[in-house]
Amino acid sequence: MRFTSVKLRRFERRLLQVEVARRADIPCGRLAEIENGGVEPRPDELRRIATALEMSPQHLLDWTAPSAPTGSGVGALHSRYHRIRRAV
Repeated sequence: MRFTSVKLRRFERRLLQVEVARRADIPCGRLAEIENGGVEPRPDELRRIATALEMSPQHLLDWTAPSAPTGSGVGALHSRYHRIRRAV
């Protein structure tokens, strides 16, 4: 399972990866691996990440961005990221 919802939610909340990692008390590199699908979070990590993103673990697993791009893959995610960053 890919956890791009973690990255999308983080972008929507306008949080840096380091901020979420600090709030979730996990290494930033570990969060990057989770966001990019390199590893799946352990249940305790998922709970802490969800709390850091102000949502329940189940909601995070089911969550999709309200204005998620219609495309898929890194390109669509990258485009969404830059739209959000420009809005900041």
